[in-house]
Amino acid sequence: LLLNIAGSAVEEFLNEMRIIGQLDHPNIIQATDAGEHEGVYFLVMEYVPGLDISSLLRQVGPLSVADAAEIIRQAALGLSVAHASSLVHRDVKTSNLLFTSSGQVKLLDLGLATIAARPNESQEHSHTSGPRGTADYMAPEQWREASQVTAKADIYSLGCTLYKLLT
Repeated sequence: LLLNIAGSAVEEFLNEMRIIGQLDHPNIIQATDAGEHEGVYFLVMEYVPGLDISSLLRQVGPLSVADAAEIIRQAALGLSVAHASSLVHRDVKTSNLLFTSSGQVKLLDLGLATIAARPNESQEHSHTSGPRGTADYMAPEQWREASQVTAKADIYSLGCTLYKLLT
């Protein structure tokens, strides 16, 4: 992941990358490094061979209730660890879930996560203040008050993902 950011967004990005780098859970792709090179900020993540769930759905069609529930369960476990660190993914969807050859589900793209809004805290400086995510999976509040999105938006997106898995 490469970003071209400046000012207070740099400090926010580095803080978020420190938090993401501390996440260690079998259902989350591990971030291994972050930094800056010639004004471009980057995040390095572990490589895990597998197939994203969106591609899996194109190959096999809708899943059984049991298989869909297992994918969502594993994704929810990963999300709970991110949420415990005050991170909101903001883009939970089938293409951001990796299905490994061992049957494990890993949450991808935490490099796009943001620190959850806290009550009465202004986030006007946030480099993620505009609506961000994938429209079919976005909670209504992501459209209205994107800088104030909480973990509840990820739960909404997880429900949309479950619907996609079953239909």
